[in-house]
Amino acid sequence: MQEQLKAQEEKLKAQTEEMSQMREKITRLKNISMKVDEMSTLLSKIQASQTRTQHVPPTVQSEIDEEADDYFDHDDHVS
Repeated sequence: MQEQLKAQEEKLKAQTEEMSQMREKITRLKNISMKVDEMSTLLSKIQASQTRTQHVPPTVQSEIDEEADDYFDHDDHVS
């Protein structure tokens, strides 16, 4: 009877250790998941920003160019 109890105790200790390791792995995976979510959000913001800055309509761009030309054609600006 004593040997059976010791065997069960050892088995429980092994299971407890295994569960602790599993908890640690779960914690690490949750941390990784949070980082991936953060990176995904940042990537979306970067892509949205690039989309806004890259797609300047040609009419707007030509107006900007004309205004810049007009500015540099005048002598009243500081050189």
